[in-house]
Amino acid sequence: MVRFFSLLLVVLQVLFTGVGRGAYDPPEKEIEPQPAVVNDIDGDSGLSDSVKFAAEARNAVQAVYTSDKKDEYMVTNSDAAFIHDLEDEKLMTVTDKDGGVYAADTFDAFYIGADGKKHYASDSYADAYMNTTKYGLYYYDTKIRGLTFAEKKRQTPEFVVDKAYHVYADRAYEQLSLLAVEATQGLAAFGSEIAVPAANVNKISIADKNGVHDSVASIDAASVEYIAFDIDGVGIFAVIVPKNSCTDRTEITLSAGKYTITTYADYKAGTGINKYDETGGYDLNRVELGMRIYTDKTHSFDGVAKEAYFETHPLQSVRVTSGNASARSLGYDGLTGSYTVFFDNGGRDFTYQYNNPDLKISAGLKIDCDDRDRSFYLRTESINGCLECAAVLDENERPAPIMVEVCKNFYGDFGEPEPLYYTARDKAYGVAVFPLSVRADSQTELTVLHLFQNWGKYPLKQLSSIEYGDPYYHLSTGVTETNCIAQYGLGASGWILPDFRCRSGNMWLEQPQFNSCCKLGFARYNKNVLFIKADNSRMIYNGSRIDSVGQTYADITTSYTSDCGSYDYTLRHFEYPQTDENRTYYTVDITFNRDMTFTDFRRDFEIFWFNGRYAEFTKLGYLNKDNECVTGKIENSPINKYYTLGSDCPYIGFFDITEKTINTPDEHFNANIAVVVRNSSMIIGGEQTDIPLCFKDSSAFHESNGALTLDKKSLKIKAGDRIRLDLILLPWGVGNEEHDENVRRVREDSAVNTIKVTAQTGSVIADSILPRVRAEGNRAEFTVTGGRNNIAVRVDGFTTPDCPAVYMDSGSGYSRLDLASQSGFDGYTVFYNDDGTYGYSFVFESDNTSTYSFKLEG
Repeated sequence: MVRFFSLLLVVLQVLFTGVGRGAYDPPEKEIEPQPAVVNDIDGDSGLSDSVKFAAEARNAVQAVYTSDKKDEYMVTNSDAAFIHDLEDEKLMTVTDKDGGVYAADTFDAFYIGADGKKHYASDSYADAYMNTTKYGLYYYDTKIRGLTFAEKKRQTPEFVVDKAYHVYADRAYEQLSLLAVEATQGLAAFGSEIAVPAANVNKISIADKNGVHDSVASIDAASVEYIAFDIDGVGIFAVIVPKNSCTDRTEITLSAGKYTITTYADYKAGTGINKYDETGGYDLNRVELGMRIYTDKTHSFDGVAKEAYFETHPLQSVRVTSGNASARSLGYDGLTGSYTVFFDNGGRDFTYQYNNPDLKISAGLKIDCDDRDRSFYLRTESINGCLECAAVLDENERPAPIMVEVCKNFYGDFGEPEPLYYTARDKAYGVAVFPLSVRADSQTELTVLHLFQNWGKYPLKQLSSIEYGDPYYHLSTGVTETNCIAQYGLGASGWILPDFRCRSGNMWLEQPQFNSCCKLGFARYNKNVLFIKADNSRMIYNGSRIDSVGQTYADITTSYTSDCGSYDYTLRHFEYPQTDENRTYYTVDITFNRDMTFTDFRRDFEIFWFNGRYAEFTKLGYLNKDNECVTGKIENSPINKYYTLGSDCPYIGFFDITEKTINTPDEHFNANIAVVVRNSSMIIGGEQTDIPLCFKDSSAFHESNGALTLDKKSLKIKAGDRIRLDLILLPWGVGNEEHDENVRRVREDSAVNTIKVTAQTGSVIADSILPRVRAEGNRAEFTVTGGRNNIAVRVDGFTTPDCPAVYMDSGSGYSRLDLASQSGFDGYTVFYNDDGTYGYSFVFESDNTSTYSFKLEG
């Protein structure tokens, strides 16, 4: 009977939705084995410990919504998960990586008004929302916003709270800011409450100026360093009060079966934390406090005591010794959990940087460690919203194999929905963050570089985060923006690239940028197509892996699941520092988790889709089933049009924007769009297949819509089936072109004659985009063909931190390449690999017809 109803359900799904779904059968996630370490880098430089620390820390922090409803947001690191409810309790739960609960539904913020009453943020009638404003390799700055304290919608709130969670790979901090809606003196104190059920606690440990205590009695609230609990069956959960955390006192009580930690920032109008707040100026009108949230899996308090010492006794000797940044050390910031160096010489705009390509803002630093080994995070920041990339040099002025996370904000974007969060706070900044590990009684020397246009003799390529109303990654070639990735998607459509900029159009008059075009996304299907407009599946973002933030190429892979759980997919986004076109390399890899039956796959499933956004296109171009490049007219009809594509690197695209929409809403949204397929492979029904690709044109009612799909109507998918495409996404031109020669040229130079590498000494490392070789005995010899414009190559397996000598045969024998600019140290990127070896990448220019021979000797 159960089998009958299951079959009936599938039949009804097929008849009434076009898609039938079988039982959910997610594939087992394969755990990649870590390679054996074959090279010990100890002693290679004064930064060797930092190199290993950075390698352990990279990509350890992730932040996701827990469902497609986006009503709960979770940040995880190597040790814990921080899960904040956004709609119901509006509180946070802290767990270990296995789901063991340290503290549940707590971390509330409050203020005490002039009448002495406590007002809690969790009582806010308004839901909270998330904006992660800084994020990347090692560090996420997540803001929980929108909580008003007001319990009724018509009640005018006096204050709102900004809850910031600074999460690093191995530690986390909460920073609370109370923002006054208007000038007020109705405030006595601001604070935080964290409650832990006493029944879950085996024992406690509290440190203050009088020593360490095992009960709540006789605690000196003004000098508390940490309050720690041994949670039964889980481990240690603690609050540490760092130096410079704006906290006046920390109290703990045991009542009604629970321990409650209450942290206060006291306030006295006119003389308190900010004596100017009566002016009502948003930028001044705030009170804040912070704490470190500590967890570990032991049941010993030794770990928290050690970390509390570091937080309450920060190093006093991070010194600026050289450079052109007019830099100064700001010491340890207990609110963000980082040592900060301010760069005071970096406010120049994109045009200046473009015209001065070798500009690098630098600060030489010396760090004297005390009598304990320490690991921490260094943060260099400036008022320059145009910061693109950063690098670290070791004591010998060699680029260190430490990727640097860069975060920035352009003044004037006003991306937040609530003005209180951006008025007078929307300031330009450029921040670089990276880990450091120093040994006791040692001195560490390094140089931090803020980078803009060139790295060596070519424009740099970079990936950074940028603050806006939604979390974005920002990519550019030099200072010229190429793409922005909204990895959570914009709106229900799953729009991935809100900025998608061409290079073959006209450069703006006001700055060295090009126009953006289209909305676009991946892997969605229509779940209901009977007589009503299709309801598209939504994507659930699962996290990212960044393999390169620059300076020679950018490489990031993001992971998703459909909202119904029917399939997972990953998107690898890769960019070279190319200047003739914005060839955005993508690999989309879709794995189905359950059986699915489609009555019309080409109608209902879109592997890649795009929408004209503001523009209406009149022409389409594609490679037809006979492998001929053809163009046609967009019919603009409510009936879908389908075009079977050829097998030889097919392409599709829209061009020639109507005169009415070419300048709507302004001239910065004129460009054409195309996608070129470099490779494709499919397992359908459990077997390898060669179903042709299909171009679906669903343009209607003066809205341009296109998609890449399979040329198949009735199709049965089995759990474990897979579709993989290697693509080039191509925004191009000014929008009024009548022919698509640009697209055909890119198809020829980057798909038909794609980049290939052959090794004579060493071995080729398989990679669908990047030419990559593994050296043998610190030597490599290889040839590269195909591609056009600026191409990066990478050679791994070296055991020396010195850049290998790079030779190139231009036809008359090998000669040594000088990669560097006048700076002398740039032109290559060095990576630290999991096996302990080094990798080196550099850029060269390909004309698509020549064979380029290289030799590297370490």
